[in-house]
Formats: sequence, structure tokens, C-alpha cells
Amino acid sequence: MSEIQKTETGIAKRIDLDQFKSLYYLLNAKPDSQIRLLKEDKVIAFDDIIELNNKVIEKLKTETLETSITTITVVFKNKKVNTYNNWQEFTRSNWQIADQTMSISLNWDININLPHHELPQRHTLKIRLGSPIRPSEAFQLMMFSDKDDEILEATSNGVCKVDFINTVIANELLSIVDEWYSALPNNQANGWFVRFSEKYRRYFAFTINTTIPLSAILLSYNLVVWKIGKISELSNSDLKDLTFIIAISIAIIYISDLIGKIISSRVFSQLGDYREYSMFRLTKGDNNAIDDVDKKNRKIQGSIITQFVISFITGLICLFLGKMI
Repeated sequence: MSEIQKTETGIAKRIDLDQFKSLYYLLNAKPDSQIRLLKEDKVIAFDDIIELNNKVIEKLKTETLETSITTITVVFKNKKVNTYNNWQEFTRSNWQIADQTMSISLNWDININLPHHELPQRHTLKIRLGSPIRPSEAFQLMMFSDKDDEILEATSNGVCKVDFINTVIANELLSIVDEWYSALPNNQANGWFVRFSEKYRRYFAFTINTTIPLSAILLSYNLVVWKIGKISELSNSDLKDLTFIIAISIAIIYISDLIGKIISSRVFSQLGDYREYSMFRLTKGDNNAIDDVDKKNRKIQGSIITQFVISFITGLICLFLGKMI
């Protein structure tokens, strides 16, 4: 191909692209976006998802609708992802399965005829439900993201986003989602001990971390005072015994401090492992997960109480021995 032909071809491509852009922006307006955070912890069943779609469809019937494409994506805990390109396929699926639901994404891609626009204008309604990050993980996100909206979206139980040309339509769609979500039943909450210990887990860990070493210090002090009280004249033998007692006391304090740190670190970690109840009741796996959460939390609760009692008893024994000396 000659240089002239190459130049002409390149110019033709640029002209075609420029014409396409001009036509696109002439006939199609650039959409704006609104985001609504769904923060409350709710319970979502299969019928609730169907109800939401029915509400959206009823709203769209009042508009001059050209096309509407719905996509549903379900993410399960076993890393399996199911994508459905229409509601019929979604409703026909077998949901009596052992998989546990982590999140659901709903996307309505809509083209509506609007006044003053020659072509139908695209609007999208996107909803993400489930998979919020834990409060303990929010700090890590803050370290790697300087956008407040990303942090808010990640910590919310759901996010609703509308890309729109017509503000009235966008507000009506957001209102439908808001009313639907607010009417859902509240999710089951963990017991008071779980909530209390998770909220004050730093204080739990600090108490354990200081109880054992302080008790060991008091015991060591009483040992040294006891030995000094028995010395009438400082002989070489008494000096050796006193030095040995001091060395033992230092070893006791060091070991008790190490044990206190290990136990407190384990308790702090376990208090962050409490599991929350899933917001979904779509599958058998979702219903079975409620029992799993109860068992897991009871196990953590029992372990924490045991370690706290051991630390407390250890402190009492040290104090008792110190008084007996």
C-alpha cells in the first residue's frame, strides 16, 4: 500500500470516529449518577428479590420503555458465581442447595424515550446486596483508599446506584429501592456477650495482659522481702540464696509477662473472629449457616471465658502465695 493510500485510510478512520462521537453526543446525553447506601442489617428471602423486580417493572410500565435487560449475579461462599440474564432463568433455578450466598448484584439496563431526545436514553439501576467488609477490615481499606465513598460502599450491607438522564425517573427508582429495603425484617443480632466483648476486646486483652505479670511481680516482691527478713547477718550463703531468689523472681516476671502477652493476643484475635448472621435466606445453605454461626460463636465465647478465668485464677494463686510467704 502506498504512502498516499495509508494517509487517506488513516484520515478516513479519524473522520469516521469523529463523526461517530459527534453523533453520539448529539443524540445521547451524558448520564449522571446517584448512589444510595443501604446500611441497615436486613433479612432477604427469595420472594423479596421477586417483589423488588415487580416494583421496578410496575414503575417502568409508566414510562415509554424501548428495551429492558435484567442481569442477576449471585456469589456463593464456595467461590461459585451464577449469572442469570433474565428473571425467568433466575426464578427457574433450583435454590434448594447447600451453597451459602455471599452477595447478590441486580442490574436493570433500561432504554427510555424522553422528550427532546431523538434516540431512547439509557438508564441503569444497579443494586449490590451483601458482602460488607468487617469493621476490623475497614482500617486496612482506609490505608489503601483515599476515597470516602469507596469506604462507605464497602462497609454497607447494600448499595444502590442509578445512572440516569432524567432526574425524576432516577429519584423514583431510588425511592422504590429505599421503601423495599426499609420494609424488610431486621436481621438476627448476636447475643449481648458477643456484642459487648467484640466492642471492648482491647480492654479484655489489656486486662489479661496486665493481670498475670502484676501478680507475678507481687509474688516476686514477697519472695525477696521474705528472704531478706530471714537474714540476720549477711553471709556468703545468704547472699547466694538472696541472689538466687532475685534471679528466680526475674524469671517468673519475664515468663508471666510472656504468657500474658500470648493469652491476650489470642483472646484479642478470637474476639475479632466472631461471625455475623448472613442477611440471605435463599438456599438451604443460608438457613444452615445460622446454626453454624451459633456454634462458632459459642465455641469462641467458651474459649475466651476459659482463658479469662485461667488468668484470674493465676493472679489469685500468686497473691495467695505472696500472702502465705
